[in-house]
Amino acid sequence: MSEWVYRLQCDMPQARREELACFLWDNVSWGWEESQEENGCVTVYCTEYEQASSLARRLQQAFPDVSARVSRQENRQWHHVWRDFFQPVSVADTFLVLPSWQDPPGGAAERIPLFIYPEMAFGTGHHPTTYLCLEAIAELLPRDGFPPQYHCLDLGTGSGVLGIACAATGAWTLGVDNDSIAIHNARTNRGLNQVRERFPLVVGDLDCLSREAAFDLVLANILADPLLEMAEPLAGMLAPGGSLILSGLLQHQEGELIRAYSLAGLPEP
Repeated sequence: MSEWVYRLQCDMPQARREELACFLWDNVSWGWEESQEENGCVTVYCTEYEQASSLARRLQQAFPDVSARVSRQENRQWHHVWRDFFQPVSVADTFLVLPSWQDPPGGAAERIPLFIYPEMAFGTGHHPTTYLCLEAIAELLPRDGFPPQYHCLDLGTGSGVLGIACAATGAWTLGVDNDSIAIHNARTNRGLNQVRERFPLVVGDLDCLSREAAFDLVLANILADPLLEMAEPLAGMLAPGGSLILSGLLQHQEGELIRAYSLAGLPEP
């Protein structure tokens, strides 16, 4: 076990508290410490320097006005605490998200297990954005599962939980993330769920995909600003009759996002 852990601290101004909390839910599956002062700070402990620095980069890309600082300190096993809080999550009587060290409980045979080893990457099913995406996948799922020719794109795959859900139900799914640490975690989880052949993973973003690519289902559980920026190319990757699932935004951002994708040629929901 490493002698050190790496502590990331960032300011938490009152005006950005809700947005920053959503970012943390989406990117820090193992938990964080949050000051209750009006303009306090957030502290995240990481097992590796690369984890802390990658998280700091993501945070400052999303919030340029929020400072993030990484320091090293003695390891007191804070990074094991999340094991006590990761409980199974049942979604729409279809999926059961489980920590990798736990077997499905009795009576859960009718649900599809999704095993996740929570590292730095987002996606354990506990956060509403992930849960709602899994619910939407369950609603689209045919009784006999997705056919092998059904193609999905999981953009910003994080831990891979959404792509694994699609692949575990029969679809061929491409997972894309611009963070190599997230892809590393997704590979681990892909192996746990035995969906390697149906769930290829790529480090990159939309630019690494052919503009001629067409998917029956596109999933993007990220933040509102990048979703707005990629409205036209993302909408263009939907096959005729395909479905688009967007998540990771706040309620007041919904209208702007709907307008952007309507202008990109998609019908309003």
